[in-house]
Amino acid sequence: MNFQYTIISDLLHLAQIKDEWQTLHSQSEKISIYNSFDFIYHSISEFEDSTLQPHIIAIYQNNSLIALFPLQVYLEQRYFLKLRVLEYAAQNEIDKPSPIIKHGFKNKAWQGLYHYLKINEKDWDILTLMEVKKSTNDQQLLSELSSKSDYIFRINNDKSGPCINLDKAWDDFWSRHKKMRKKVNKMESAFGNDLTFKVNDQPWQLALEQYIELESRSWKKDKVGISKDNESRNFYIKLFESLSKNSQLHFGFLYLDGVAVSGEISYTQGKTVYFCHGCYDQKYKKYSPGMVSTSYFIKHFMGKEYIQGDFLCGYSGYLAAWSESISETHQIDIYNKTMNTRIIFFYRLLKKVCTTPLKTTILTGYDLLKTNR
Repeated sequence: MNFQYTIISDLLHLAQIKDEWQTLHSQSEKISIYNSFDFIYHSISEFEDSTLQPHIIAIYQNNSLIALFPLQVYLEQRYFLKLRVLEYAAQNEIDKPSPIIKHGFKNKAWQGLYHYLKINEKDWDILTLMEVKKSTNDQQLLSELSSKSDYIFRINNDKSGPCINLDKAWDDFWSRHKKMRKKVNKMESAFGNDLTFKVNDQPWQLALEQYIELESRSWKKDKVGISKDNESRNFYIKLFESLSKNSQLHFGFLYLDGVAVSGEISYTQGKTVYFCHGCYDQKYKKYSPGMVSTSYFIKHFMGKEYIQGDFLCGYSGYLAAWSESISETHQIDIYNKTMNTRIIFFYRLLKKVCTTPLKTTILTGYDLLKTNR
């Protein structure tokens, strides 16, 4: 098939292909913050895990780079077996991950990946692709390629997240959402001119410090978020430094008497805004300051060059009511017919066969007891 492959398994080698990665990223089918070089590189660098091994597959055709699949090998324990799972790298903070594929080469790129999987079948058991958008035709393509390769194809629902159309007038958006107006008006009425909202009014380093301090007053303290551990904090410092150089990093803060009570962070890539972080001071919970600051933040991006606001998978449910669409995803698992996966499927079948008669007997007995009462 005239494909050539390079496998990147360490940070030194990854750093050497930075220019190639960034060039391909700018020409790719799907340009996202979450498949950018800096996001993947800093994630691998900061979130060290002895059970993971970077396995980034660079696919060339006629000596020209057409795709990068940023994967990692994960040793997963299932029952009494250890399976070699290929999955997307940078899973700590990633959202809707995707390969970097040169525009117009999607079919060729996936064919190249399957060709690689076929000639290296002894090295993997399962390929797991998380948060694949249901709106794409990838499902059909991967199903057909799996069938041709004699692999087992499984698909299940995954996470979802709201999307907002930013290419519209704020007044139109505002008029459609009564609950939003009610929350904003309640807080504005309570605090008047003492309440202000500002976007990017300070250096990003100071804004990050302010956001982290605000997280310490929120429900996120020591649980989730940017400051949950040293690895997360270091990752975001390095990522934000990179994003700020291209004006892709945005902070918004809701202030009460000059003290931040709610904070928002977003990334921008092309015409998309990724609303990725938010927190608020628990002391003001009854005023829903998170909803209020998110409203102001959405307003900031409307009427500009942006078209879509992506609130990411698993984001706060209340945002679904404000969205024009819900981005639904599924998880695709592709099983190589190795000895390990054959044992797994046999074991599952055996469990099903052994437990089904018992379940039937219990349910039948329960029905008889109800009948005889």
